[in-house]
Amino acid sequence: GIINVEQAWTVTRGTPTTVTGITDGGVDLRHPELQDSIFQHPGEIAGNGVDDDNNGKVDDTSGWDFTDNDNVADGEGSDHHTHVHGIAHARQGTSGATGV
Repeated sequence: GIINVEQAWTVTRGTPTTVTGITDGGVDLRHPELQDSIFQHPGEIAGNGVDDDNNGKVDDTSGWDFTDNDNVADGEGSDHHTHVHGIAHARQGTSGATGV
């Protein structure tokens, strides 16, 4: 392909400790090939209304929506971010899609 992903995969398939930031609309947090690749803040306790990790964002367990300035990182009427996230991080699964 254009970006030679097959050649790159002979060297590495990546590591789950690599964190990326994708700037776009919300991502489908329940997508089967993406669930395991969505960062979860280890210092944040979901739903307790407290900024447990002291980063200035309350309950941002799966990221922060800077457009709406809230902790709802889930999809907002567009599949574009889910598609973009999948290009980078989709785990091999039943859909036939695998991220780079």
